[in-house]
Amino acid sequence: MGDWIAKVATYLGPLGDALRKEVLRSGYLQVDETTFPVQKPKKNGKTHRGYLWVYLAPRAKVVMMDYSPSRARAGPWEFLHGYRGAMQTDGYVVYDAFGTRGGITLFGCMARARRKFYDCRKKEPKKVRHVMEEIRQLYAIERGLRKEGAGSWSGSACGGTTGGGTTGTGEVEAMA
Repeated sequence: MGDWIAKVATYLGPLGDALRKEVLRSGYLQVDETTFPVQKPKKNGKTHRGYLWVYLAPRAKVVMMDYSPSRARAGPWEFLHGYRGAMQTDGYVVYDAFGTRGGITLFGCMARARRKFYDCRKKEPKKVRHVMEEIRQLYAIERGLRKEGAGSWSGSACGGTTGGGTTGTGEVEAMA
């Protein structure tokens, strides 16, 4: 069956090339990686960890995934060769190098930043409550802009969902 998949991938190569070009010309990407088990050739039942690097171009409404055998910078570095624009990530250290690559503006994910403050809520409740309220207001502005159809932007604070599904006013009040 693996041979069939390889053959289909060969036939679909031109489509993948066109999709990659669309992603690279988007001007704004959200990038993340995820793991999945990969069958080891000729070792029945044995797997190793593989990585799918996910490239979402929310304005173009295009998503592309690229396989890499590791979480190292080489995979996205090669895939994004020639990319110019904004790149939003979760702060994984591999992405730092893209901030020094000419033409790429690197920025982070509010949901990840919010989570760090939320994790400190018991240690510094007053300070965290203030920050959480500010972030809640930022999310409210974002919801309003999305509702108004501000430009053609359809993304959000991180990865396509407002705050990774972690927004809500109840958490701010519950921290008192």
